[in-house]
Amino acid sequence: MRKKTPYGFAIYPQMSLFKLSYDIVDLANDKKMFTVKKEGSMKSNIHIYDYEGQEIIRAKKPSFWKNRYIIEKKGFHIATLFFTNSLCDNRIYIDTDSERFIGTRIRGRSYQFLDLEGNLVFHYERNDSLFHNEYLLEVYDSIQPEIAILSSIIIDIVFRGQRTAMIAASSS
Repeated sequence: MRKKTPYGFAIYPQMSLFKLSYDIVDLANDKKMFTVKKEGSMKSNIHIYDYEGQEIIRAKKPSFWKNRYIIEKKGFHIATLFFTNSLCDNRIYIDTDSERFIGTRIRGRSYQFLDLEGNLVFHYERNDSLFHNEYLLEVYDSIQPEIAILSSIIIDIVFRGQRTAMIAASSS
């Protein structure tokens, strides 16, 4: 049975010159729960660590050319995230062993993920300003919160790459 109120997380990107990481705060108790670190650029790995520094879950991109991430927990495959970038379809798919979730962009920088019955699974909203970046994530019981957090981070990384490519193309 689905809870009526979702779990709420705030995602704070920590950017430096050559490094990108994220702090994940549980909004129910205003406590930092996870740290997310990205390593590599072409075939990147993204790791979520708990407050003790133990790896909880990770995503790896096996090929630079494919828009696909393999999500593993303790070395076991638990989900696959893939997306399309075409003029007709810009959806994001998350396949677990038993379910498929479909994400679409709504209202600019927000994404919502639905199960195949049309129920909301999680909602991710990017709030960018000049001096403050905070992303909000609402997760329902239909999906593991770690998968939703990792998927939101992947969306942010892809969005950052697209924005950098557009800036580079417009300046040349």
